[in-house]
Amino acid sequence: MLRLAGRIEAALKGLALTVTRPDRFHWPLRKVTDLEEQRRETYHYWASRPICERLNAIAELSRAVYSIQKVGKPRAEEPD
Repeated sequence: MLRLAGRIEAALKGLALTVTRPDRFHWPLRKVTDLEEQRRETYHYWASRPICERLNAIAELSRAVYSIQKVGKPRAEEPD
């Protein structure tokens, strides 16, 4: 999941991930003043990445979303 967070951070360029220790992270914040500029930066970042990296990121996001959905769904009642 950390790789996913790093990819999202790099894509949005709104946060910079600095690893000080393996168990601690420092997240300096950057204020976004122009959403269109942020979208352009995100698009250009992902367009510059190799297709295999983009597909891996999509697969990782899909797995994360489905795992969250599984946790949130109530269990079906068993028939008597």
